[in-house]
Amino acid sequence: MHTGISPAEEEAPFDSKSFTPTELISLLQKHGLKTVKIVGKPIGFGSDMLDSFVAGLPAEKRREIFEDEAEKKKLAEILQRIYDEPYIAGIGSHLHIAAIKE
Repeated sequence: MHTGISPAEEEAPFDSKSFTPTELISLLQKHGLKTVKIVGKPIGFGSDMLDSFVAGLPAEKRREIFEDEAEKKKLAEILQRIYDEPYIAGIGSHLHIAAIKE
């Protein structure tokens, strides 16, 4: 957590670095890029593939949501609004950043 570096493991035989949204924005600025938008993205969306927001819901509520297409669509829209907020984009599994050269 302190360094943001995950050591190599059997499944991934290399160290990996995780960045916070603030760290990524600073890195882009350092190289003359201006952040246009930063968005958190979960990888997939389903009852068996949960991001931290959905995983925090009670199991019974999750089951109800994923059994009802209208509720599932509503949850997807809520998640999109959450991940569009730069201050909390980091709760997504991955970050997508659009930047321009100044």
